[in-house]
Amino acid sequence: MKDNTELKKSKNIWLSLLFVLIAVLCIWTITSLNKAFSFKSFVSFLKNAEYIWIILAIISLILYIIFEGQAINVIARSFGYKTKFKDGFFYSSADLYFSAITPSATGGQPASAYFMIKDGMHSAAVTATLLFNLLVYTVALFIVSFITFLFSIPMYLKFSSVSKIFIIIGFFVEIILITTFSLLLFKSKLLHNICSFFLKILAKLHIVANPEEKMKNLSLVMDKYREYAVLLKSRKEVMFKALGYNILQRVCLFLVTVFVFLGAYGIHNVSLGSVLSVWSIQCMVTIGANFIPIPGAMGISDYLLLDGFSRLLTSAEASNLELLTRVLSFYSCAIICGVTVIIKFCLLKKRSKK
Repeated sequence: MKDNTELKKSKNIWLSLLFVLIAVLCIWTITSLNKAFSFKSFVSFLKNAEYIWIILAIISLILYIIFEGQAINVIARSFGYKTKFKDGFFYSSADLYFSAITPSATGGQPASAYFMIKDGMHSAAVTATLLFNLLVYTVALFIVSFITFLFSIPMYLKFSSVSKIFIIIGFFVEIILITTFSLLLFKSKLLHNICSFFLKILAKLHIVANPEEKMKNLSLVMDKYREYAVLLKSRKEVMFKALGYNILQRVCLFLVTVFVFLGAYGIHNVSLGSVLSVWSIQCMVTIGANFIPIPGAMGISDYLLLDGFSRLLTSAEASNLELLTRVLSFYSCAIICGVTVIIKFCLLKKRSKK
């Protein structure tokens, strides 16, 4: 009979295979159902690209991972933990990778938490850190997207009716998420009640043994969590630093699309207006797909991005640009983060043998 470790490894393998399958299906949909697309034109599209901009897109992608890690480090250090740059990069990579391959918009938090606890952080501090970062991440996305939206209403109106609905729903969901995360972070009794509720259900289903002992442990953890939440609330500078890093993270992700666009057409062949439109499209795509659980978000992102680009370019050009953008901004990110997660697992295994 498999132990818990083997079951977790098996689950992660299947999730990774599901991610690859969905990625292939998304790319197949774009390339096969769009009659204007051809691999020959896509190869030509790549050959004619100005690679300095593609390199900048890759740098922006790496900074996207780094800035989330820095935000986590800022919060963790406020609790007295001396996390290093590489630690933040590992935690960020775990979050982004498992968020990409799991059927949940927040699937990466448990993976980050696992690494943080293995590195010696208290579970209450980990919970407060990740919940607070999730809050400022959502606030940052809302701020950048809302400001962009105010100056990009004409671009929004060019989207199809379905895309418009997704984008508007996305904004409302972001507001709901910000409210929910704020309540969970600063109203510890609410979080305690939710955890107790699920613990009781798991006990009734005989999934959790010794529920009384687990309840006592939960109370101890929540007391510690309450201390960390109060500490965060009193340190405004931590909130603004973490928010600043998350805003930079959002900007870097949107710049990946902008740099790919400039690489494809050259800075001298595009107008400032078209560059701003590409920024706006990526921003609205992120809002429109961000609240939908993976794997649905992958298909929705492709649909929204292709819809937006088709308002600026020919059908063939839109398909080429959409495919290259997604390869760099999403699939490459998943690969980089996946390799980083493997390295972290190897380091933990090596440490355990000492």
